[in-house]
Amino acid sequence: MKLYRDILSQGWQYTLQTPHLWILGFFVALMVGSGGEIDRYLRYINALVSEGNILNPQFWTQQTWFNVIQRLALALAAGDVNVWLFVVLLVVSIIAVVTMMMMAQGGLIYAATHPKTTGYAGVMKAGFTHAVPLFFLHILEYLIIAVPVLVVSSLIVASNIGGSFDQARLFLVVVSSFILLPVVVTVSLVSRYAANYIVVQGQHLGRALHSAWRLFWKHWLVSIEMALVVFSVALMISIFVVLAVVISVAPYFMAVATDFETPYAHIFNGVFVGVVMYVLGMVLFTGIFTTWQSYSWTLLFQRLLESRPTGTLLRVFQK
Repeated sequence: MKLYRDILSQGWQYTLQTPHLWILGFFVALMVGSGGEIDRYLRYINALVSEGNILNPQFWTQQTWFNVIQRLALALAAGDVNVWLFVVLLVVSIIAVVTMMMMAQGGLIYAATHPKTTGYAGVMKAGFTHAVPLFFLHILEYLIIAVPVLVVSSLIVASNIGGSFDQARLFLVVVSSFILLPVVVTVSLVSRYAANYIVVQGQHLGRALHSAWRLFWKHWLVSIEMALVVFSVALMISIFVVLAVVISVAPYFMAVATDFETPYAHIFNGVFVGVVMYVLGMVLFTGIFTTWQSYSWTLLFQRLLESRPTGTLLRVFQK
């Protein structure tokens, strides 16, 4: 465990030294989550049974999404100014957020490899330089995971296993759990290494994927152990942060809510303040934790290139 302890400690030192980059961690979390590979796996499983998610087979059997697109198309064709304004703002917002997410990931990787030159402008410039290949990397990553899952889930639902959608969905979750776990973890780890090859070594997307796969294949045990360690740390810290935020907000909320002579406007303000404090606390935590996680994975990437560390489990069995 010394390898992971040293890397995570160094990543935490870099995180404390660059508070101006925590906002980048928040944008990275919007793209890949803040809990690591196991967290992403659980998100995909949840997506299979969530109403309105494109990975849920029921999404494609319902016509709701088609009706919405059809109405938008008719309104645009009719020249509805409000609809045009809405669509343009939506497209611009999506492009801006996606661009910021790519720049944030590339910027944090660059910052981890240049700890003495972590000015915001330089980091953002480095992130912008690699934004396009990182974008296509994540599109490819999502397709590799989503398409097989969507095909399998559609076949399960279409076969009407169990005679009802709920029973088919249960069977779907069980089957997909075994399919998704190795797929999500492997693809996610290869994507992490490919992003580092793109930013650190300036490789193009195809070569970066080839190099990342070879690196993962050579150090798969260390990579998976690192993912488990990060998820464990994320789980423990998340529980602590949620409890800390709730405990800090609860007294103020309860004081306002239990005072029956307090006007409803004050009660509403108390609830609003509590919700805002909770959201801000979670945003801050997400930014800090994802920044630390990004630094740590880049440091591991560098360590794997420089040496051949042995996994903890392998060392245990060798004894």
